[in-house]
Amino acid sequence: MSTVTESGTRSSGKRVGALILAIVGILLVILAVIYVTTAAGSLPSFIPGHLNGSTGHHPLRAGVALVVGLVLLGGAWWLGFAGKKAARS
Repeated sequence: MSTVTESGTRSSGKRVGALILAIVGILLVILAVIYVTTAAGSLPSFIPGHLNGSTGHHPLRAGVALVVGLVLLGGAWWLGFAGKKAARS
């Protein structure tokens, strides 16, 4: 099954999927930076890990958010560029 339509353009489903993965990946990388730079007691209440009065940070959560964010960005890149060589042939 090909990702190229009869008109020679790539399917928009992969483009939308890549965009969603990229957005979520960027948000997770930003969340990782927030976890590293902000004390747990100062985190906004909508971010998991908010602990009233805590001065510590969340290095494990930051690491997981960073790794998952980078994996999602890699997946977005792969979806965005995979098959371009096949489309040119």
